Amino acid sequence: MPVMLSMDHPENALKSGVEDVVANENEPPKGSIVKPVRFPLHGKKWTYRGEGNANVVIALPQERKVVRLRKSNAAGIYSPGESATFFLEENFYLKVMIPLLGACYVKPPIIVSIDGFEILEIEAQLAHQRPVFRRHKTIRMSDAAALYMDFTLLPFSLSNESTRSQRFPTYCVEIKPKQGWVPKADRQLHKCIFCLHQYLKVMTGKVESLSRYCPLDLFSGNYLRMKKALCALLETPQNNLQIFQDGNIVYSQEVNGSLLPILKSWFGGPTNVTESKKLLDKFYFVIIEALLRDMTSIEGTYEVIGKGMPSCDKFLEGKNGCRGVKMSLDTLCIEPSLSSEEGSVDEDVDLSVERIPNGLLRTAKEVAVQALNMGKEYSCNWEDDDLLSDNCVLQRILNVQKMDAVGANGTYKAYHQEESLVGASANFSFFSSLMDSACMLSPIHRYLLAATAKDCSIMLAFQEDYDGRCKPSLKQHILQCPDGQRFIFNVGVIDLEPKPISCIEKHARRDFDVYNAYVNWHLC
Repeated sequence: MPVMLSMDHPENALKSGVEDVVANENEPPKGSIVKPVRFPLHGKKWTYRGEGNANVVIALPQERKVVRLRKSNAAGIYSPGESATFFLEENFYLKVMIPLLGACYVKPPIIVSIDGFEILEIEAQLAHQRPVFRRHKTIRMSDAAALYMDFTLLPFSLSNESTRSQRFPTYCVEIKPKQGWVPKADRQLHKCIFCLHQYLKVMTGKVESLSRYCPLDLFSGNYLRMKKALCALLETPQNNLQIFQDGNIVYSQEVNGSLLPILKSWFGGPTNVTESKKLLDKFYFVIIEALLRDMTSIEGTYEVIGKGMPSCDKFLEGKNGCRGVKMSLDTLCIEPSLSSEEGSVDEDVDLSVERIPNGLLRTAKEVAVQALNMGKEYSCNWEDDDLLSDNCVLQRILNVQKMDAVGANGTYKAYHQEESLVGASANFSFFSSLMDSACMLSPIHRYLLAATAKDCSIMLAFQEDYDGRCKPSLKQHILQCPDGQRFIFNVGVIDLEPKPISCIEKHARRDFDVYNAYVNWHLC
């Protein structure tokens, strides 16, 4: 319940975009407003939306905004330098992610300050709403918070008539698509890293069963493969799918319930569709249509009014060789006799810097071959169908992921060659090197940017357009089903915060655990 309270070189374009992001990780970026905007919560209705390891999120449904509040391990500790971190995120959105993904998909946060007494009141009122396993952390008493657009609802410009909003609820599907493209050097086994990670999640008790979802299917652009991916997400949502109704979660891994009543309310409409198969087919249709729709031509976006703002296609031309990569099971180097010296590890990687021990990798390959030969499991579909529509949200995200052409091993080597970076924790200062216009994007730059794109979420919001009253100028936001039912929809991308240098080591430890779990799964 609501609670009252113009660039000559594309890489130089990116450097120009982020040159103000980080001069020092403990100081606000140059040119930023040092003092956050005062944002009182008194008199505003808010609801608990959820939380992760670092933030608590509350929603303001009347304003169609969400507030992200930092968490702390200890109660009552005031953190005066928090605004610097939030300003870093704001500038990263403005200078990096909007040029790469497009202003039609990305809305930057506004940095605000909230009174400490209001934070204490929020903490008290959330005491029994937060998951038990999250309560060891409290909301941090700080000088800043981040105010974001609430993509679970349509913006006022698309749904500005209260009578229509009352008659027709807004449904939103949040998809965390994960890694839709794997650099050649990282294709060590027959499964992608997401599918391999499933074994670790089950063995550590984070999930009950393996998911059949594979990001390679969703990013393929092939309708049948995308439908297969969505079906798997509905079966095992984990943290990769949630469905909202008017900003409230109605279907997720934690919210148990039948999907059929939700789909009936969403798609029954004037056609009175009740059959589960037809409802599911309509669900697949609208989601895939929205994912493949080019929204960049909408009037008022960066692509129309911004000058000198590059699309991420430009960053992928030329040297990095990401385009048109095709990989089949036959080329994955999973023969058990193949050692690292015989070519299973990228030849540019210094073998003295082992990210995954060669012995573990060799054992994993032996186990994989045996499992495939015995029919115990299946391979991911590595065929590059390359059917994504130009400038659709999936293509934009995929292109940023493809900026990492070297792969995890090559990046790990480059990381260890920079002695000043090894062991750095939560360190964003490496982005300051982008200020040097003579500096080319390094493997570390590319890896960190791609890592952000691998952890983002896509928000797809829909509201029935029963009377066809949506403005003709917004026709790009209209989607019509084969049976004639129309929806106003919007597409957004969230969770685009910059990744710290420390994530390189963190990902290496994760992948080591993933390979160990995969081996133990089949040998135990």
